Amino acid sequence: MEIKGKVKAILPLEQGESKNGKGWKRRDFIVEFKDGNFDKLAAFTARTDAALERVGNLATGAEVNVAFNVESREYNGKFYTNLNAWKIELTQSAPKTDLPF
Repeated sequence: MEIKGKVKAILPLEQGESKNGKGWKRRDFIVEFKDGNFDKLAAFTARTDAALERVGNLATGAEVNVAFNVESREYNGKFYTNLNAWKIELTQSAPKTDLPF
């Protein structure tokens, strides 16, 4: 699946170690997109090295095209859904603001 929108927020990098001793990293980012006449938000997760590097180079306000997979899992009778970004293309840089000096 793909979605086009504007980066609203980039959350801090999270990392740790799984029970089997394997290290993991993830970084979430929020994209605002149009759904008809309405603005909607989607929270994506970057896990691959390429996606993590791309998210690290983004800025709030940048226009992006995000390719992602939808994944759900069950835990204690509840279902949790992730939008796992695997390709992030910058379509327009974030607007530069003039800072007063």
